[in-house]
Amino acid sequence: MNPLLNLISLLGIIGLCFIAWLGSENRRVIPWNVIIWGIGLQLAIGLFVFVLPTRELIAGLNTVLNALLDAADAGAQFLFGNVLARNFA
Repeated sequence: MNPLLNLISLLGIIGLCFIAWLGSENRRVIPWNVIIWGIGLQLAIGLFVFVLPTRELIAGLNTVLNALLDAADAGAQFLFGNVLARNFA
């Protein structure tokens, strides 16, 4: 990855914060800790999406949730019989 593009992105974030600061009517009450936390969360989510093997993680989560839904369907079928039969798909 090109480090220059990362620098441009960082300057864009700083520039947008600066423009928002310039447009503020009361610049002294800006909660900078909230802004820093927000940017930090953006960076953390970016690392999560682009660095970690999220495809395998989401595929595993999909398998677990499908098994849970199948168990719920089997339980509903046992409890209610054909009243809840899926006639749509």
